[in-house]
Parts: sequence; C-alpha cells; structure tokens
Amino acid sequence: MGNMAPIPSGFYPATSINWPVSVIQTGIWATRQINIFRPNLILWAMGAVFAIAIAFEFIPIPFNLMGFAVGATMLPPTSFAFLIGYLVGRYVFQRIVGRKIWESIRPVVAGGVLAGEGISLGVGAAATIISKSLWALPY
Repeated sequence: MGNMAPIPSGFYPATSINWPVSVIQTGIWATRQINIFRPNLILWAMGAVFAIAIAFEFIPIPFNLMGFAVGATMLPPTSFAFLIGYLVGRYVFQRIVGRKIWESIRPVVAGGVLAGEGISLGVGAAATIISKSLWALPY
C-alpha cells in the first residue's frame, strides 16, 4: 500500500492548524483551567436571554429564541451566513414565488443545496486524492 504524504504535512495543512486548536480546547475542557462554571453568571445570562425573548414576543419583529441561542454559540462567519440565507429566503424568494409556494418548496431547496454541496465536496476530494497520488510517480 502506497503512502501519499505524512500527516501533518504541506499536503494536509488542516491537520497542522486544527489539531493544536482541538488539543487546547479539549485540554481546557478536561482540566477546567478556565473558570467557566460560575452559577451566578449562568443564571444572569439565562435571565437576560429570557428577558430578550419575552420582549420580542411583544414587538412585531421576527425573533426565534432557538436561532438566537444557536447563533450565539457559532463563529460569526457561520452565523452571518445563516442570517443572510434566512433574510434572502424570507424577503427575496418569498416575494418572487409567493409565500405559500415558497413554504412548500423550501425543504426541497435546502435539500438540493446540501446535496449539491455534498456532490461537489466528493468530486473535489476525489480530484485532490488523484492529483496528490500522481506527484510520487517517477515520470
């Protein structure tokens, strides 16, 4: 069985970047070097989120508590991408095709986007594996 390149190396840069970060995060979680379990802070944050949720129940602005909680735990680029996708779907596509039709085809569109992303990632991974395996040939 052949060997394409050692891990980590220049051919696999993600391991050089992600592994140290993962080790640090795991080590902090396991050893609790950061004092994150403070009940007064946790209760204060819960109260603030519930106050915001109750306030938005009475203000006619679309607000989803679960979306807020998930977005608060993500890195900003990911949460902004979700927010932009939501706004485009809600205010652009809904006006183009109509609310009723958009609500019926929205899961199909989301599934199609995810399927297309999976296919493109698979083709890209296959192309990368093929191109990386050719570098070691003698010709």
